[in-house]
Amino acid sequence: MRLNLMSPEVKLLNCPIFTLNMMYMSSDCLTFRETNRFSKLICDYTESHPDLMPYFNRPFHFESFLPQMTEKSLNYYPSNRQVLVDVLKQQYENISITSATSDNIDALLSDNTFTVTTGHQLNLFTGPLYFWYKIIDTIKLAHHLSSQHPVNKTIPLFWMATEDHDFEEISHFNVTKGRIQWDGINKGSVGRRSLKGLSDLIDVLSKNLENGPHRDDLFTLFENAYSDHSKLSDATRFLVNELFGEDGLVILDADHPNLKRLFVPFLKDELLHQTAFDAIEETSAKLATHYHKQVNPRRINLFYLTQDSRVRIERQGQVYVTTCGQYRWSENEMIEHLESHPEHFSPNALLRPLYQEVILPNICYVGGGAELAYWLQLKTYFESQSITFPILKVRNSALLVTEKQWLKWNKFGLMLADYLLPLDDLTKRLIVQFDETRPNFENLYEQLDAQFSVLKDHAKSTDPSFTSAVEAQMAKQTKGLQNLEKRWRRAQKKTHAKVLERLKDNFLQVNPEGHLQERYLNFCQFYVDLGPKLKNHLFSRIDPMYQRFYILKL
Repeated sequence: MRLNLMSPEVKLLNCPIFTLNMMYMSSDCLTFRETNRFSKLICDYTESHPDLMPYFNRPFHFESFLPQMTEKSLNYYPSNRQVLVDVLKQQYENISITSATSDNIDALLSDNTFTVTTGHQLNLFTGPLYFWYKIIDTIKLAHHLSSQHPVNKTIPLFWMATEDHDFEEISHFNVTKGRIQWDGINKGSVGRRSLKGLSDLIDVLSKNLENGPHRDDLFTLFENAYSDHSKLSDATRFLVNELFGEDGLVILDADHPNLKRLFVPFLKDELLHQTAFDAIEETSAKLATHYHKQVNPRRINLFYLTQDSRVRIERQGQVYVTTCGQYRWSENEMIEHLESHPEHFSPNALLRPLYQEVILPNICYVGGGAELAYWLQLKTYFESQSITFPILKVRNSALLVTEKQWLKWNKFGLMLADYLLPLDDLTKRLIVQFDETRPNFENLYEQLDAQFSVLKDHAKSTDPSFTSAVEAQMAKQTKGLQNLEKRWRRAQKKTHAKVLERLKDNFLQVNPEGHLQERYLNFCQFYVDLGPKLKNHLFSRIDPMYQRFYILKL
């Protein structure tokens, strides 16, 4: 179902966009299922499908947060707060911190302060647009909860995935004119990576980005981020802080020995008992009866982390080894090393959520569909470790359409939501609109079916071979009519080629290379024209208490 601004269906969604100032009214708001772009699991989760109820603690609903806060208070070590605050203050020493963020860090010392957290890889220049949507959702949700539960304070926190080692995933981003690529070798955690060569990348971006009133400000921001820092984690912290610090966002790099020390008991359990594997496998097997498994657990879900490498740890009989073959420990040596140097141990994607919830007073995690798919595999494991499972929120998604693009689109008689349809479907619809004298193929198929139904009735009282002949002829005639319909469409495409080319061009401007915009384009594509107004538009028009897909006319 496609929703038009003035259609009655909009009221059923209770979509917040339609209660705002009239200047922001040219937008559509759809459920994830209506977009046909998201997995069955995520669609079912946002609709609280009964099949998924066993796999999360509390649903994403306003009434869930107060009991979640109460449970987390009873399940979080107060001593962890001081360690967390000390680490954060150390990590903010060399950048300008806003009063909003500083106050939020100090507030973490109070027992009635909680976090709403999102996390992401250290993508260059923030990577795809949904990086922004994640953080804006997190900030707005934290602000909303603080206003609705004034006795408790909720702060937004961004978890930098500094320990990830997949350089290829973070080494590029896209603008309309093409891909901006940082060449290098895939080794070690990306957060510790040197920024050598990135100044050249800024020059490449400069040649591939259109002019706009905020172009100079944008490149000053990038220069300050990537030229004035020595490693990627520091550059990313600076960049995100410049963009969202005034909103009180707290940025954490959990690759720190003091934070890892808080996680030692759980790391020890993983090494000695492999509890995660059994618990996650059990949950995953149950989920697999209805949904696709997102991530497969390993016997040991840990990496060994050094300055230049991040390699898996395996147990072979009575010894532990790294898959690269460089390190080897007995059981006693391994536990002794863990207790002496916990910073050398790095959780993988399935163990990282537990690490997060151990060190943070967190009540909600905001993530994309793929992330929440593997979070749903973890509830039984969290229970085995006696750690509160957070509320999960599917981040809001958005498609940004400029005024110029919308004016052209509207001339085709299409709605904003139609940008999510396949281009072939849009082309067919437009072809039908071109010619009011178009053959009514639907009626022709019905007439053909009616004629052969009569023959089939007569055939029942005659020789069986006649029935077969009727069915064969019907198939032949139907095939012939289908071929005629295809030829008619080809003729229409040829006749209206220029108009269809304009349709395709406009469609691909909003769906670059046919991809969903938020997973492809970088924010600078819009920031160069809008500057800070880009963030203001998104903050004004996306409601954190919903899990929706917004199509926004800028």
